Amino acid sequence: MRPLIPLLLMTTLGLAAPGLLSAQTPASDTPAPAARAGAQKLERLRQELVRLGRAQRAGDQTSDAWRERLMELNARQADLDRRMGANRDSLVQMLGALEMFRRDPPPSLLVNPRSARDAVRAAILIRAVLPELESRRRTYVDEANELNRIRRDAAVAGAALLSAESADAERRARIDQLVAARTHLEVGGDPEAARRAAAAAARAGSTDELVGNLSHVDPPAPTVRGSLEGITDLRLESPVHGKVIRRFGGLVQRAGEDRRRSTGVTWRTAAAATVLSPADGVVDYAGPIKGAGLVVIVRLKGDFRLVLAGLDRVTAPTGSQLVSGEPVGQMPQVSGPELLLEIRRGAQPVNPANWLKL
Repeated sequence: MRPLIPLLLMTTLGLAAPGLLSAQTPASDTPAPAARAGAQKLERLRQELVRLGRAQRAGDQTSDAWRERLMELNARQADLDRRMGANRDSLVQMLGALEMFRRDPPPSLLVNPRSARDAVRAAILIRAVLPELESRRRTYVDEANELNRIRRDAAVAGAALLSAESADAERRARIDQLVAARTHLEVGGDPEAARRAAAAAARAGSTDELVGNLSHVDPPAPTVRGSLEGITDLRLESPVHGKVIRRFGGLVQRAGEDRRRSTGVTWRTAAAATVLSPADGVVDYAGPIKGAGLVVIVRLKGDFRLVLAGLDRVTAPTGSQLVSGEPVGQMPQVSGPELLLEIRRGAQPVNPANWLKL
């Protein structure tokens, strides 16, 4: 009977082994569902950020339109007040002259024939004054009615602007919340990327130098002559609502600067306007550069990079992934800030007009 005991033990262990293995297998697979859930949550955050970012750009446009409308109405009201003041002064003078005639009327021709000249002059003056007085009265009434309409329109525009700015503020607060959540979930591919980019920015004296330094670590790419050949599917959307004040190659002349040609496209925006990523890419650098304020450099396909300069606040840290339309920052809270967009291959600027609808 003794030889049967080892055989029974081996059989029992053999039957138990699959159970032991199956009990250990789920433990090795537990991170996968969590990682998938995190990736799905991050994707939902990105989609919501893109939706809110584009809604904010449209909101900036709405607020800007109401702001311009209110400024136009205020200018019209000021001009009308000035014209009504001049008309009112003229009416006062004319009415004053008529009051003098009432108190000291000209002599009657039948009573004093020798004063005929004065009587005729007075009659001619009154005949000339009365139509002019009536015309000025009608003008004054029309201007007063127009002033009332302007004031009503200004009240409507002011209320609409207040509502639009309130909605803008709520969206910005929501965007800030989602950006914080995205930053918490997102894991950068290179933990040293931010440190290296900050060191490169500290060494660089300009955006040109920084982009050139970043390009030195890129793999070699085929030669492209002044265009984005090979990137036929590249589409750039406008990063901000505003007025294009300078195009690629346009003359740049500022006080204290030498005349030069623009290396990108420049918008004049509203104060604190939201800036969006014009394309998909990876943030190579986000931070200050001498003479350019806060700058975001996004690596596109190949060795092409997109540069956004002139920001006051950045919400896309170095190393983060971006999708087109995702918020990357905010413009300064000043009157008429300017945002510069550049496309560069290495350190060479390229005209973005073929990929950007202006």
